Amino acid sequence: MFRSIVHELVGPRFWRYVKNISGGLQEYIEALSFVYYIEHGRLVSYEQVQAILCDDTGQHVGRMYAILGACDVEESCSSFHYRCLTTSLEYAISLEN
Repeated sequence: MFRSIVHELVGPRFWRYVKNISGGLQEYIEALSFVYYIEHGRLVSYEQVQAILCDDTGQHVGRMYAILGACDVEESCSSFHYRCLTTSLEYAISLEN
């Protein structure tokens, strides 16, 4: 989907659409980073984000979006760990009863 709108983020049009697109792009990179972390045990690199999101025309995702998206991974990991802990505790308690 990003590939279909990347041409709108070039030149002066960037400032017209940046507020509409940046939040969703950061959330997507956060989700991508979280899944990559769960699967590989490390953060996804900027180059890998570029390869996934960008096309062959040379348009790319700015480092700011990649960094902001990756920064939110800590929150996702914390939520995931807490959910795993509480689910495990609830399951253990249900076995005792």
